[in-house]
Amino acid sequence: MIATVHTETQHWGGFAVWAGVGALFGLSGIAMPSFGLLVLVLTVAVVALRAGRHLQVLPDVAGFLPGAGSLSLFVGLANLNSTPCPSSGSGFAGPGATGPISSCGGFDPLPWLLIGVVLAATGFALFLARRR
Repeated sequence: MIATVHTETQHWGGFAVWAGVGALFGLSGIAMPSFGLLVLVLTVAVVALRAGRHLQVLPDVAGFLPGAGSLSLFVGLANLNSTPCPSSGSGFAGPGATGPISSCGGFDPLPWLLIGVVLAATGFALFLARRR
């Protein structure tokens, strides 16, 4: 029984490490114009350190997907109250305008939320299926 619990903990620990790698990799992609390259180097270092400790690929690598999905969910949740600007213009009405004054900005949260949920669900499903 103790060996089973130890193996179970190892799998979830590996899954968590890969989730962290996925989140760091996603962050490096989104932040590439600024500090993304630094995060990418950090991500590679984490994988290299983990590889030195008997990196187990399956089923743990499935944690990469929920890690990347968590970043997508964060962007979607941060933009829940955003109204994306129409393609025809900025959406700002200046002084003397006859129409209502409105503003826009931010990302449409729906695609970010959907991608995050799909990545997270797929990663957990793969992990649970490969564990059995």
